[in-house]
Amino acid sequence: MKKALFAAGVGLSLTVLPASANPRVLEDYENKLALIAELEAKTEQLITVSERQLELAEHAYFEAFTSKFRLQENHVTFSSRLVLNRGKLLYSSKAVGYPSNNAYSLNLLTPSAVTTYELNQFLKGTNMAGLGATFVNAELETGVNAIFLTSLAIHESGWGNSAIARNKSNLFGYGAYDKSPYESAVHFSSIEDGVVFVANKLKANYLLTSGQYYAGPTLAGVNKRYSSDSKWGFKIATTMNQIDAFILANQNTGYEVK
Repeated sequence: MKKALFAAGVGLSLTVLPASANPRVLEDYENKLALIAELEAKTEQLITVSERQLELAEHAYFEAFTSKFRLQENHVTFSSRLVLNRGKLLYSSKAVGYPSNNAYSLNLLTPSAVTTYELNQFLKGTNMAGLGATFVNAELETGVNAIFLTSLAIHESGWGNSAIARNKSNLFGYGAYDKSPYESAVHFSSIEDGVVFVANKLKANYLLTSGQYYAGPTLAGVNKRYSSDSKWGFKIATTMNQIDAFILANQNTGYEVK
């Protein structure tokens, strides 16, 4: 008679020995049974641990890309950016998921997963300090990449130092015309309202295929109709890469929920 045993998903079988068998042989047989039982228990434990790790990773992915958990100012940094691809969790070393520091060709509707804490750390000591939540919230509301919006605001307002930014809550110089930039620039009720408004305008006019100025949802495409400066896109990309490098250099080594 055979007794079927299973370990690590592989069927094993041992002949069941009669009670009258040689004591040494019987002892060796029982030791093997005990070892296999131990291996089965360890296998079940590993499976349970792996399933729990997958659950935590999926939870982290959801919070990183879709929830307002990122708005908490006491949020620790993400140790890596999770990207879901065909049901598998892959780890990206880039904070916003673009290859080889090539922000210039990034689809600007790509989720950044950047947190309020991370952006606030980068903006600390500037006239844009404390605005991390503003850009994260704008991404969550509009889908426009928060690191792009931060970089664009830095470029257009001179790190929040322009008169239009300081007096009109307008970080992007929206509505400013060359002949009378200050007078023509739109005065927003708050910085937050201005950022969301401009993000929606950029999305509708430049990043969606239905947009009247659409030439591709990347800095390369937007540059064609948004700015007369042919190097504008590269300048924004440089700042995006700087933010990304800062985040990676200063992130914590673990994922933690506070």
